[in-house]
Amino acid sequence: MEGASPDGRTALMIAAMFNHVEMVDYLISRGANPDAHDANGFSARDAAEKMGAPNTAARLAQASNAGHRDSDA
Repeated sequence: MEGASPDGRTALMIAAMFNHVEMVDYLISRGANPDAHDANGFSARDAAEKMGAPNTAARLAQASNAGHRDSDA
């Protein structure tokens, strides 16, 4: 479970919540799963949208879509 807290939140989720695009990019480049969910069923993108972080929400949407395209190949 990629270093999640007891409630399932990952570093990627925290970075996304606070609109830290560079950190989101870094974590994804190091293997963080943009589609992981916490104990409440929220993804990093959900957290970003809930916190009003549009830049990281958009970046996570791109990462998620890219991952789905890669798995289809």
